[in-house]
Amino acid sequence: MRRFLLTKLFCVLCISLCAQGKEAFAIPEWFLKSIDDMVGEWKASNAKYQGEDDPYEAFGMVWEKGVDGKSMKGTLYGFHQGEKTEPFWEFRTFWHPGDKKVYALQFGYGGVFGQGEMLPGSIDQTFFSPDGSFFRSGHRSETKNNQHIAASFTIDEKGEWTPQRNYTWDKVK
Repeated sequence: MRRFLLTKLFCVLCISLCAQGKEAFAIPEWFLKSIDDMVGEWKASNAKYQGEDDPYEAFGMVWEKGVDGKSMKGTLYGFHQGEKTEPFWEFRTFWHPGDKKVYALQFGYGGVFGQGEMLPGSIDQTFFSPDGSFFRSGHRSETKNNQHIAASFTIDEKGEWTPQRNYTWDKVK
């Protein structure tokens, strides 16, 4: 009888630990919601910043679900003289179960690569250029009612965020 009780107690303990372990590795609900909110085509005016060094009247992004709907991949491109350009950036966001973090990767024109952690409402990334230089950049955003409000920042060595640009993205598809 004692052996039976010990075995039963051990099984309950193992089941409990296994359930806790699975929860610890589960994809956060906020990230799954972010995927559902962002999938589609988006467009933002660039009129506020358009000029000689920035000839684009608008920007567009397309986001789609990755494998099993548990990650996202996307592209960012411009509109110049009414025509859609080739993509400037490719994106990938995903849950890393070993690190228990959501990561955002960016692949850009000229071999620039960015990587960093995505948290609810923000991303902090370090970008690396082929010439060996690097810099930190951040984004804070909110998505609701088919609008994605996003602000970009530079991040200095002390971790201070300095505002750069703000865009309101409208979902067009």
